[in-house]
Amino acid sequence: TSTALRGDRMMVRSRTVRSVPAWPPAARVPERGTPFSIAEASVAAAVDRLAAAVAAAEPAYAAQRVVPVAEAVATAIARARNARRPIVLADTQDNPGAAAPSNTTGIIAELLRQDARDAIVGILHDPASARAAHAAGLGARLDTAIGGGLAGPGQAPQPGPWTVTAL
Repeated sequence: TSTALRGDRMMVRSRTVRSVPAWPPAARVPERGTPFSIAEASVAAAVDRLAAAVAAAEPAYAAQRVVPVAEAVATAIARARNARRPIVLADTQDNPGAAAPSNTTGIIAELLRQDARDAIVGILHDPASARAAHAAGLGARLDTAIGGGLAGPGQAPQPGPWTVTAL
């Protein structure tokens, strides 16, 4: 089934669904097809429910604003003082699950600029820096820039020195 979102409506272009075997239930085996079976009517109903849910949720998302990185980091630092759980900042535009390179450094740069303590960066795809860290070993100090690679805000490689604390 292919869909298109136009304004406030989702249009179903085709309702052709291939019925496939239900075995094996928890694995993908190319010779057997995808492990589920769907009826055409249930797909159309699911698309209709999804379109309604998206339309109903839109006002809540429209009220939110994009927070500048400096403000986000300052807020996280302030909240962390009394937090019992981690504070998470995410660069949602650098999402590797959506095919982004996962190498932006804007949040890292701002954490350093604001002298954030006990901060951890979850994902930074930089194979050259990873190879250098592995070659140098635990405890080594690397005077190399990390991340970056694209043009635009938050893309500048961040200069060292960096200490290898885990491998």
